[in-house]
Amino acid sequence: MKRDALGVLALAVAVRGVVFLEARDAPFWTVPLVDESAYLDLARRLLAHAAPAHGAWYVAPGYAYVLAGLMALGANPATIKLLQLVAGATSAWLVWRIGRQVAGRVAAGIAAGMFAIAPVALLQELLLLKTSFATLAVLAALDRLLPDRTAAGVAPGRRWCAAALWLAAATLLRGELVLVGVALAGAGLVARARRWPGAPVTWGPVAIVVGLAIAIALPTLQNRAWSGDPVPFAFGGGTNFYIGNHAGADGSYVPLRPDRFDPAQEEADAVQLASLGLGHAARPSEVTRYWSGQGWAWWRDQPAAAARLFVRKVGLLCGPWELADVLSTAEAGRWVRGLRNPLCGPALILPLAFVGLFATRRRRELWPLHVALGASAAAIVPFFLFERFRLHVVALAVPFAAAGCERAFVHWRARAWRPVAAGSIAVAAFAGLTSLARVPRDPVVLRVNTGEMFFQAGRYDEALREFEAVRAASPDAWRVDINIANTEAARGRIEPALAALGRVLRALHAEAARTGLPSSEELLYCHELAGDLEHDRERLDVAARHYEAALVYAPAAARPALQAKLAACRTP
Repeated sequence: MKRDALGVLALAVAVRGVVFLEARDAPFWTVPLVDESAYLDLARRLLAHAAPAHGAWYVAPGYAYVLAGLMALGANPATIKLLQLVAGATSAWLVWRIGRQVAGRVAAGIAAGMFAIAPVALLQELLLLKTSFATLAVLAALDRLLPDRTAAGVAPGRRWCAAALWLAAATLLRGELVLVGVALAGAGLVARARRWPGAPVTWGPVAIVVGLAIAIALPTLQNRAWSGDPVPFAFGGGTNFYIGNHAGADGSYVPLRPDRFDPAQEEADAVQLASLGLGHAARPSEVTRYWSGQGWAWWRDQPAAAARLFVRKVGLLCGPWELADVLSTAEAGRWVRGLRNPLCGPALILPLAFVGLFATRRRRELWPLHVALGASAAAIVPFFLFERFRLHVVALAVPFAAAGCERAFVHWRARAWRPVAAGSIAVAAFAGLTSLARVPRDPVVLRVNTGEMFFQAGRYDEALREFEAVRAASPDAWRVDINIANTEAARGRIEPALAALGRVLRALHAEAARTGLPSSEELLYCHELAGDLEHDRERLDVAARHYEAALVYAPAAARPALQAKLAACRTP
């Protein structure tokens, strides 16, 4: 057993060592973007004892806590990513530990090895995102709850207390994982009543409930202290529910307003649109109630459409289609060869796990794993899907994939062809049906994020190539002209920068006229930048017109600086 454990861990560490060496030359290693920048900002606010932008947590705060703690100890983003790579290697080892209780040692070792080199897991470890730590917490909790034969001397009470701590950590990282903890606590009571293997002591489920309560209470108390509004946990849950449940939803992330994917933009839009809908400035708790109410209203008004979307989301959760977030695995594979492996991913693991689940359905000692996998899936489907959201589901499915393969091998050696054929047909049918659930996305648009990373690194020529490729291939992604304008301005090319700003300003004003909801931040930024560039060209009258237009959209804090620029244009 020790040899198997060392083998899986050595493979995971070796792969991550190679990935680390290659990723250091990638733009995403040194330059944070989108969600990464948002989490870093939250961590810096914590360190400065400042409240979040709207006086309450919008997202689950656990990763911000982790980042703030590590940054307080002197860690930089590169150091944190190294820790995430360590967490990923540890997760692969935990998959092996869990897998050996579900399948034989050979099958468990092979399956854990597959997860150790899975590209989707490796990518999340290279980004400043909470996925790696959340997956580690879920796996560590399950490792404690399963009745490990090699740790028979460990008291059940101690195992359940340890699991409670890990589940509390998982909940702080991903709020919906509270459902997993509640399900395991409830299943523990059933297991005790029916005397299943691994049943807890009397207070074992209570320990989990207490841990979850503490995890929820901590950010709730912070929200009340900051804003006077006792928002339970975080107020973005209602928005996330609406994003996954409305007439335009398709199972993936659809922003509240077109092309506004940045977390800070989403939060601002959620508050602004809820305030418009309610007719007054909405408090954080009202924002989450407003958006969850909108989602439930759609379910009541369009139950057939909602049911069809629910089925599609189940297919997306269980299928091979990877929904990229800030950076796709294929895009990151331009720099890291370990991310180009097409075999070790959900497309292979999940169909095999389907057969393994059926094969192990009567094994009562596996009840914690069955419950955790089902509850993890159920916690995601009500919202929307990204590939990183389901990584812990894939990790929990790996042991069942190993069990499916082992059972097939046993039947094959015994020349029992009927169960082998039935299992093969089930795998093919599962893979075929779930592959029908797809969300059309333009992969070229993700190159905006790559270009932005090049821009932040000062590699302007490479950044411009990425932005121009998006503009040429995706005419609907017209906001990329803002990136082009920034890049051309940084290169000192004023005319091309102004041409790009002219295009995007016409589109922004047309959008505002069409929707009645002007994108104030972008209009302010573009008019001010255009004014600065025209001022540099000494076309002061044109610059003044842009500054006047920017003032229309400027918040109070930005108005004095703009008024000073306008006055400078009018001074003889």
